[in-house]
Amino acid sequence: MKKKDQILLEEAYLRVYEAALGSNKPVPLSQISPELAKIAVVSGKQDGNPQDDIVKAENPKSWSVGKLKPMQKEVIPGKALAFALGFLKDGQPDLNNMEAIVSNDGYIMDGHHRWAARTLLDPNALVNVAYVDLPGANLITALNIWTKAAGKQGKDGKGNVATFAKDMPAVLEQFITNGTDQWPKLNAEEVKVMLGKVPGAKGNFNSGKQIMIKNAALLPAVIPPDAPTRVDMPVVEGPEELKEVIGRLMRGEIDWNQPHSAAVQQNIQQQPTQQAQAPVAQQQARR
Repeated sequence: MKKKDQILLEEAYLRVYEAALGSNKPVPLSQISPELAKIAVVSGKQDGNPQDDIVKAENPKSWSVGKLKPMQKEVIPGKALAFALGFLKDGQPDLNNMEAIVSNDGYIMDGHHRWAARTLLDPNALVNVAYVDLPGANLITALNIWTKAAGKQGKDGKGNVATFAKDMPAVLEQFITNGTDQWPKLNAEEVKVMLGKVPGAKGNFNSGKQIMIKNAALLPAVIPPDAPTRVDMPVVEGPEELKEVIGRLMRGEIDWNQPHSAAVQQNIQQQPTQQAQAPVAQQQARR
């Protein structure tokens, strides 16, 4: 590699890693190194400003499900419908307690299928969420630091929220005819009984079907242009982990905001050289 190209590559990597913390755009999970994340997740109080990383939060907070917005496009109609039918049958999954993290501009970081399922049943329903007083873009970055520090990888996503409403009638017909093809497993007759329990259906499965089709059209279908794909989004699983990450944000322990601690800054400065050397090694290995 020519020296000029090496310099340009190092500068490019430096911009990526400087953007990884304190950015006004969401930083994808794959752009945060494990080393950087492990330092940043515990050094918020070591940056000379013990207040800059403190975030207000409330868990749980009641929110109208119809006012929540998606931060990822990957939402599978069949999975959301199965969740809705399972909730009508025996309350599983619990769609009223979503265990979802929500930004101050109304974007959900996770739990998109539970959100879609609750909307199918009643877009005016109140749900409990974990509210964090950060814009969605900054919240993704902070939570991705947590995710990468925990050694987790992003989850693959399928489906497209933009076609959710258009796809729902066919999925409903499939379930009515054949039963669900995923958890929670219901046969065709059980599906009809559950559709009759949709609020306003009054026991008529056809009415329940039409209500769900109407509600599906109310699901917000536009995500922010800078939103990462599902595989680059945060992964926070279960009430205990949710409580832990919310607590760290409230105490200002995650160094997501500028100024950064000396250890974080040092790691950022080291990353370009480490990353720039990788392509050179790969080229030599192929010779």
